[in-house]
Amino acid sequence: MGKPDSVNNEFRRWADLAENQKSYTVQVLHWFHYRPNAIGGSWTREEVLTWETVRALDLLPRDLFLRPLLGELASSDGSLHTCASLLAARSEEIAVHAFPSMGLTGPKHNRRSDIGLETPGAVLWIEAKTAPLKISALVSQLQDQANALRVLADGRAHAVAALLPDDHPAPDWATVRWSTVATLLMRCRDAIEAAAVPESFRRGFVVLTSELLARLQGHSTPLLSNQQLSRQPGERRLQP
Repeated sequence: MGKPDSVNNEFRRWADLAENQKSYTVQVLHWFHYRPNAIGGSWTREEVLTWETVRALDLLPRDLFLRPLLGELASSDGSLHTCASLLAARSEEIAVHAFPSMGLTGPKHNRRSDIGLETPGAVLWIEAKTAPLKISALVSQLQDQANALRVLADGRAHAVAALLPDDHPAPDWATVRWSTVATLLMRCRDAIEAAAVPESFRRGFVVLTSELLARLQGHSTPLLSNQQLSRQPGERRLQP
């Protein structure tokens, strides 16, 4: 059975839409057009928090938020260290993507990662979780993404990492915690507020950091065990 006309029409209209009309808000609304069941209780949804995080990674001063996050990831070994280091060295050139496609076909064509960071020399995917997931299912999902990215990277440095709530059990995979994101956001906001520029230049960045911090601190599914930058006991930082 084919897709409803409303779905096909939306797909065609989006494909024909000029790129300068695909603003961030338009992209978000287009995304949820296909996922109407994810709209209710939006403040509880993992997808909504992912869109908010992507926006912060893209807009906040790169030296104050994105590059420090890459520095945390670069503290791992292996492919993640190489990939995150290459991205951090060219942070102003990074394209930040929401829900990058895994490039699959057939029944799995809609499978995606959550956050993509990309330059001509490296690409990193981050799988974000806000709710508990069995370790075996999580690692399987991460491995599927790593296999897909290996093909899509086309010779570039590449890696996949997990972004997890503080209390989520540590998988045998490179992991960063939401408390790390929260700590980096607080440091970013402090640096912006202390910057020797007029308040009118600072205000938008302060609002953006404060809103995302509040979301992380009060999320319906607890994400933070504390506000300190810490590594969970026994957590593996080595990318397989």
